[in-house]
Amino acid sequence: MPRNVRLFAWLWLAGNLGQIPGMFFLPPPASIGVKSRLAEILICMALLVITEAITIPLYWLIVWRHKNWARWVLFALFVVLLLPCLDYSRQFEPDEIPQTIIIYVSALVQAAAFFFIFTGDGRPWFERAVRLPNASAQSPPHAKG
Repeated sequence: MPRNVRLFAWLWLAGNLGQIPGMFFLPPPASIGVKSRLAEILICMALLVITEAITIPLYWLIVWRHKNWARWVLFALFVVLLLPCLDYSRQFEPDEIPQTIIIYVSALVQAAAFFFIFTGDGRPWFERAVRLPNASAQSPPHAKG
């Protein structure tokens, strides 16, 4: 496995799992319209499980199956899920700062992961996967009779 793909694998996983502690630093329930702290945490956990159910298979396809389309889909999901973080008007209020720090550090780590998967020896990793099926369809030169 190329160095950049390995770096992507570790950084993306660290950035993705690094968001989990953010659930424990949620602001008080009144600030987001949910009456119960337990309901708030359950909603966040459900959203996290749904997000992981979509992204983890894409991660597996990228790292182990060399799927270029999965790389682009995961990058698009990263950008789409990052947009609300950039337009969050309450992010620097005192009760929001721990969660904001966790979100931004996680986003920076994931951005670094995507930098590695789209540059250096990460690019040939996906190009080789495109060429392999064509190469295997041809018969080897020594098999001709």
